Parts: sequence; C-alpha cells; structure tokens
Amino acid sequence: MPNPFNQQVIEEFRAHHGKVGGYFEGARLLLLTTTGARTGTPHTTPVGYYPDGGDRVIVIASAGGAHRHPDWYRNLVAHPRVGSRAASSPTTPRPSSSRAPSATGSSPARWRPTKGGRSTRRRRTG
Repeated sequence: MPNPFNQQVIEEFRAHHGKVGGYFEGARLLLLTTTGARTGTPHTTPVGYYPDGGDRVIVIASAGGAHRHPDWYRNLVAHPRVGSRAASSPTTPRPSSSRAPSATGSSPARWRPTKGGRSTRRRRTG
C-alpha cells in the first residue's frame, strides 16, 4: 500500500484522468506499477517524467534527493516488466530491454543531474 500522500495523488490522478492539483499541478506525472522485489506483489507509485520521443519517457529515480534509490527503482531492477498510466491513456506492460542506467559519474546517459535537482540534456563539447 502506498504511503498516504502517494495514495491521495494516485486517487486524484485516477479520478481526474491524469490531472492533479496542489504541489503537482501542471506537472507531468504517470502512475508506474512495478512488481515488488521481495514480495512479488504489484505496487503503484506516482512519478514525474520527461518525454523522450515516441512512447519513451525518462523517469528520474531521485527519491527527492535522498541518499538511496526509491523502492520502485529497486523493484524495477529486480523485475523490469512495468505498467504505466499517463493522463487518460493506460499502456500494456512491456518488458524492459535493459536494466535502468545510472546517470552519475562517467555514465554515458544523455540526462545528467545538475544543482537544484533539475536534469538537463547532456551537451557535447570540444
């Protein structure tokens, strides 16, 4: 069961076809359903995302700046098959083609964390 804050966001998201108010008003949110790493049960979590062309999205597993990955990230690493729902269009769960990459250190990821918790596209120099 999600924590009470996430549960309220999930209920509002579902009731208003992907629209939520308050802190997340106007933000790009999707409901990500993962399979529990230890329990094997489904868990749904609201997460922010960035469009990455076509049906692809980038979801940042920052846990709000915490020093450890969020639970949904650990679930995704253990079971890369997910379901998602963005706005009013549910999608069929699809297998992930690879493990979730880390965007830290010398990672070749196209998205890099910057100060202030915002992510920007990586630009090639020189």
